[in-house]
Amino acid sequence: MTPLALRAAVASLLLVPPLAFLLACARRALPPPACPPADAVVLVDTAGHRLALCEAGAAAAVFPVALGSAGTEKRAEGDRRTPLGAYALGAPRPSAGFGTFIPIGYPTPEQRRAGLTGSNVGIHGPARRMRWAGRLNTWADWTAGCVALGSDPEVAAVAAFVERRRPRVVLR
Repeated sequence: MTPLALRAAVASLLLVPPLAFLLACARRALPPPACPPADAVVLVDTAGHRLALCEAGAAAAVFPVALGSAGTEKRAEGDRRTPLGAYALGAPRPSAGFGTFIPIGYPTPEQRRAGLTGSNVGIHGPARRMRWAGRLNTWADWTAGCVALGSDPEVAAVAAFVERRRPRVVLR
């Protein structure tokens, strides 16, 4: 093998895996999820891994998200699952670990009576040590049961919507 051919082979080995990874990380563009006809709702489409800010039945903005690493249908504290259902949203607050945290009212009093447990479930930004990765943070489900956005500007947009409109969140 000539030196030039050897350099080309080494370069392709070094460049192709990262490019393939980045291409695999790019999610297909999906149409906006069907928003409920309610006034204002934060809709989390768990199957499509996206969060929509819904106003008057239309998506005003859509963002990719990561969910709990064990999937959905949260039942117990520590199960690493994201809950499904409709919940109240608390006021956005600063978070040392995630930049901004928006509490989700899980479990509801009715769910608690039924034996479901959990706490500190919310919508938040990327982990501080990984915020440089942007939307790559939403490529895989990694949270302890929360809904994670990929960047600080995305969670800031959701926080502003929550502060302005006081919507509920629907996770389906």
